[in-house]
Amino acid sequence: MADDERNTDELLRLGRDADPCAIEDLFSRHRERLERMVRLRLHPRLQSRLDAADVVQEVYLEAHRRLPEYLANPRVPYFLWLRSIAG
Repeated sequence: MADDERNTDELLRLGRDADPCAIEDLFSRHRERLERMVRLRLHPRLQSRLDAADVVQEVYLEAHRRLPEYLANPRVPYFLWLRSIAG
């Protein structure tokens, strides 16, 4: 298991205990990658009116709300779960 995966797994364990710092660190770890993905997939007509960072912020709010559901049964890796919310 790579160090990055191990760190994510540890943060997920802390997130189960509702550690707010762990939850923030968990999302921060994936923010840049998620923002790149959103930027690449954002339709050019929307790019002038909508920033990828704004989309990622909305993803963060939704992910924070749904995190207990994910932690109860994580069927996919955390980043893929975030990506599905962004979709």
